[in-house]
Amino acid sequence: MTKDPYKYFRVEAVELVENMSQGILDLEKSGPSKELVSKLLRYAHTLKGAARVVKQVEISQSSHSIEDILAPYREGSEPVQKKSVQEVLKLLDSIHALIKNLGSSEAAPIQTSNKEPAALKHISKKEETFESIRIDISEMDEVLEGLTNNTAHLQAMRSYAPLFKNSLQLITSLLPKIERLDTSFQDLPKAEELQRLLSEGNRNYTSSLERAQRSLEMAREKAASLRLLPAESIFASLQRSVRDAAESTQKSIVFESSGGDTQLDTHVLRALKNALLHVVRNAVAHGIETQAERKAFGKDPTGHIHLHVERRGSQIAFICRDDGKGIHLDEIKNVLLKRGKISQEEANHLELEKALSLILKGGISTTHKPDELSGRGVGLDVLNTTINNLKGNLKIQSIPSKGTTVDICVPISIESLKILSVTVGNTQVSLPFDSVRQAFRVTHEQIAHNIDGDSLVFEGKALPMVSLTKMFKPDLVRPPQNAMTVLILSEGASSIALVVDSITNVEEVVIRPLPTNLGNVPLIHGVFFDTEGNPQLILEAQSLVQTGSQIKEQENYFKPKENRILVIDDSLTTRMLEQTVLESAGYNVDLATSGEEALETAHKNDYTLFIVDVEMPGINGFEFIQLAKADPKLKHIPAILVTSLADAEHRKRGKEAGASAHIMKSEFDERIFLNTIRQLIG
Repeated sequence: MTKDPYKYFRVEAVELVENMSQGILDLEKSGPSKELVSKLLRYAHTLKGAARVVKQVEISQSSHSIEDILAPYREGSEPVQKKSVQEVLKLLDSIHALIKNLGSSEAAPIQTSNKEPAALKHISKKEETFESIRIDISEMDEVLEGLTNNTAHLQAMRSYAPLFKNSLQLITSLLPKIERLDTSFQDLPKAEELQRLLSEGNRNYTSSLERAQRSLEMAREKAASLRLLPAESIFASLQRSVRDAAESTQKSIVFESSGGDTQLDTHVLRALKNALLHVVRNAVAHGIETQAERKAFGKDPTGHIHLHVERRGSQIAFICRDDGKGIHLDEIKNVLLKRGKISQEEANHLELEKALSLILKGGISTTHKPDELSGRGVGLDVLNTTINNLKGNLKIQSIPSKGTTVDICVPISIESLKILSVTVGNTQVSLPFDSVRQAFRVTHEQIAHNIDGDSLVFEGKALPMVSLTKMFKPDLVRPPQNAMTVLILSEGASSIALVVDSITNVEEVVIRPLPTNLGNVPLIHGVFFDTEGNPQLILEAQSLVQTGSQIKEQENYFKPKENRILVIDDSLTTRMLEQTVLESAGYNVDLATSGEEALETAHKNDYTLFIVDVEMPGINGFEFIQLAKADPKLKHIPAILVTSLADAEHRKRGKEAGASAHIMKSEFDERIFLNTIRQLIG
């Protein structure tokens, strides 16, 4: 592969040109500034030197010309003349064109904690601290993908952990039998040594695996953060675009921005930059009035365009507001009628929201005479297409004579995503983790049934309740249950209560887009590959919320309460696991964290089964069963021990205490667990 001789120069030069573009515009706006002029001179000097190194004479000469233009303003005693600003901008445009002709490359500086542009680290020998480097974005992508894939492989290695544990438990259970059978058995020391080695190997394997996974995850998160750039990276281009457009239309317009330190993925920012250029140009061409018109309306002669950036969960919002004349519905109606897009009857009932959705499809403009700035409706088409490609959403609000607001919301990253995996039937799917506000178990009493469908009250608001299974399989009849797992899924101001069968995992994954020939598939955000290389679906939260809000669903989710089981375990994880399995199978479940609490609860309610841990503070499992069997009210209730103590001695103690079955936690199998229960109570 041929080495690119301009690889690092191109990155540095683009950054310096952007810094100079922003600086000269700030200088024009703020007035005399010795510090700002000095910075611009250093930028130009740095670019000139770098260009000479790679023998780009024209770029070097243009940089020198910028120094000549700015040198008279070095002391900051007088404002930079408009003519000088124009000359600098023209030279920067020519430099940018020359850089582009050197070839293209997706590159970006690694961000440092210093808010000053990274290029300042390389201004002169005095300031060069070797604290920042530049690398190619594609190379960074490869590093991130490798780290993420290795994290997945490491997770797969966890599946081997039970081999150590099961082997250790097997040899541990065999040793007492060997001793009883033949105390002179010569290989007994070897068996004991095998037990010791397995125990030590299990500890070391588990400990090393956890340390490696933590270290790899930290590295992956750091690599992912390096791909992020502050939103302000594109502010200079937008400000320049507004300035040039205002000058060509002879309007007075100020561009303002905020939230520029909000970071997002380089690829997303790059794709969004072009769309935002169309937004601000439209604001100049269609929104902001001329100075004379604004004066006649009693407005400030100078129009304002403000771009604000903010974080919304796993997404970034770009809100562009102008204080222009707004969008007039009658103008859109006239254009749509002339183009044959709507009938007169439809025009009579057309509302602004619907009208905006029609013009967003492209090819429609309210400008009477097309020019270089506007007139063919292409900008809105580009905007809409970009947002769809990024799996984002777009909202436009407008008030006549007051102005227009364009709200663009896109994912922070299109490459990686933290997901929550759930099961629906026999299928596993995933959801963006940041869109899930809460997950919990829901009982019959918590659901409201009405003519519009079932709903769940969350934080004082009734949310539509819908089964994820039925969104994909509407004709499927769900078996009745005593309780279910519900996710509160939110996007913007909208939320739904989404019913799933179970929650399986939370992880960070690399997103793969769907094949382009499939187009934009409803409800599907993308795919990722699991540890075995199988593609797994990632659902789109926004589409789920929108679809779920429109479904009127009424189901017989629950079965009448019959068998009531008391789970007794001091481990929260074990209690919740057993509760989930039992309730999904249709049993009614109560929980107790100790033997003492269980005895008190058992006397207040009627139970058909106890599921008991052995090792608990206070009364242990054996003692609880013995006390229950001695109690006239409780003695008929069978008990199952679910414990990590499962050798021959403990099984014998459990049987003597009165346990009906003994299940080992390390070998917990849902089917065996439920079959054992059904044999006892049905």
